Amino acid sequence: MDYFIKSILTLASCLTAFTSFAGTTFTVESNTDGSHRIVLSSDEVSDVKAAQALISERANEVCGDQFVVLGRYEFSKKESLNAPDNQEAVTFELDQELTCEDEPIEQSRTEKNSDVVFVADDQLKQQAMSAFDTYKGLLNKKKYKTAYEMLTAVNQNISPYKRWKKDKQAFRKSVGGAGEFVDLKLTWYKDPPNAAGPGIYVAFDYGCVYPNLELCSGVLIFHQDESGEFKVIREETNMMDKEAAASMSEVNFSVRPHQTAGISSEQWANYYQLATIKYSGAVYSYEDKCTTQVAAKDINANIYFTQPCHSAHPAWVTIYVIEENQHLRLGQIGYFAGSESAFAEMYKAYGVLREQMIEDMRQPRD
Repeated sequence: MDYFIKSILTLASCLTAFTSFAGTTFTVESNTDGSHRIVLSSDEVSDVKAAQALISERANEVCGDQFVVLGRYEFSKKESLNAPDNQEAVTFELDQELTCEDEPIEQSRTEKNSDVVFVADDQLKQQAMSAFDTYKGLLNKKKYKTAYEMLTAVNQNISPYKRWKKDKQAFRKSVGGAGEFVDLKLTWYKDPPNAAGPGIYVAFDYGCVYPNLELCSGVLIFHQDESGEFKVIREETNMMDKEAAASMSEVNFSVRPHQTAGISSEQWANYYQLATIKYSGAVYSYEDKCTTQVAAKDINANIYFTQPCHSAHPAWVTIYVIEENQHLRLGQIGYFAGSESAFAEMYKAYGVLREQMIEDMRQPRD
């Protein structure tokens, strides 16, 4: 619906309570300057976001009523070649710095993010496009070793070649072969906060077409190293196969998927995946990267999903249009799997946004 504009309200964000898993240990150190350090060791996670979500409970315990602010981190993987059968051979470790603030730092974070946006010249754009085409082309041609050499040293350390190649081969088999990549969108950054290192980064958001998939979108991020080459630092693919899409089409995507507001983390993840894949062309990330907005046009709704750095994560709030007696009004509903008090604050904030939308709907239009 035209009335559903992309909202500009940015909420205060921080880490949230999250359930710990078996096979996970934490170490917390407090420094004399007031900062803190949490070290997580786990066989349950394989990426930074998941690891940061796991430390959220400890982070909230450290900061109490204050706001949690994430600093630098190091993420690594240790693989044991001689692990006993009853033990995991792979352990991931996150070494995360954090500070506690009395007030949310939303404005300073926004200003900082605006400073790192980078305008690339034509030559740099051509180099980045060449890197994208080369990397994806190598994967399509099953030239895995050469493609692997385009990963950053950190990524190669986390994912040894044999394991990485096995994952790529399994992916290719599941999607039915080589792919095509369309609707490329490039976003440039220079020295972004919490990055693996200084320099220029470019993020490719794209649509992908594979024989076995009904829906597919991806993100591929390159970092320009000291030599001037672009190296792959992050790669993600969201997809839905044709069988799953067919079954999904039989289910009405609803603004009320659950009977009660309290849900599980798995239910949050399932709904988030369903929404971001079905409405892949209408997914927006807030400047602080702690909230993702999905415009579900066929049900006249905006869905606001938290990310791990949000105080209410995992949660979402939906604002939707209700038509009664030829009149329109806006409804609101939400679900949470984390802190109920943090969710209450989030829900209240989106109530303010809903009122702003109502005022916008009342304004005369040309």
